[in-house]
Amino acid sequence: MRSIGLASIFMLVAIVNGCGDSDRPKPANTQSNSYSTIKDSFHLLEGSTEVLPKSSRSHLARILNTGSDSQFKPTLFQRAITANGVAWVFLNGNKVCLLQGNRGAATCSPASHARVKGVLLGAFSPPSKRIPRPHDFLLMGLAPDGVARVAITIGTRRQTIPVRNNLFSASGDRPVLVKQFVSGGR
Repeated sequence: MRSIGLASIFMLVAIVNGCGDSDRPKPANTQSNSYSTIKDSFHLLEGSTEVLPKSSRSHLARILNTGSDSQFKPTLFQRAITANGVAWVFLNGNKVCLLQGNRGAATCSPASHARVKGVLLGAFSPPSKRIPRPHDFLLMGLAPDGVARVAITIGTRRQTIPVRNNLFSASGDRPVLVKQFVSGGR
């Protein structure tokens, strides 16, 4: 039974790192990496930018391995509420980043990748004395314009969840895997 739990962890890590997602449908947008093109791919980024507190900026610089706080120059910060908590979306150079506000997890993808495949972030609670296996799995994602729903599996259960303002999220007691983007949105 322990090997199944470890396999689940590896599957979640693969999702977060972008492995195994090459069979997902790709939206047609394949333009250059300019800010305007990125904004054209994610209508969430069209709003006025939010101010990030200095303490949050330092924390992000540290977890995203950007070196010093002075080298971390994020732009177009947007805060949004998902079904599973607060999400922050921002640009860091030529990367599109997603921060899960409640657990503090963050990830970035090159803009050229994000415009086609989105940005995925997974988090879970590690085994503890009370619960001896990984638990409280969370998937948060940023989908490009044109994606209306996301087909996912949680353990063996399949379902489709909505994309709202480019964002989607799901949680469960087993790893949450993205299977397919479903077009039909803006």
